[in-house]
Amino acid sequence: MRWDDHPLNGTIVNVYPYPDVLTRTYIDIIEAWGWKDFVILYENNESLQRVGELLKIFVPTKHRIVIRQLSSEEWSQR
Repeated sequence: MRWDDHPLNGTIVNVYPYPDVLTRTYIDIIEAWGWKDFVILYENNESLQRVGELLKIFVPTKHRIVIRQLSSEEWSQR
């Protein structure tokens, strides 16, 4: 499966949460659990863009965020 917000035939059924809702959920979890350090793993540029708001919200002087792109081989083994 992949994220697709540009339907080809004009009809879309989206079973994924909207990106802003998903980002807000991540933020709420990080804040509720008091995480100061966390890792963001992403598959491609599109998936990194969807979590990009996390990078804007958390301050590097207060949080340590590690960002890593998984290779296609690593991703297929998950």
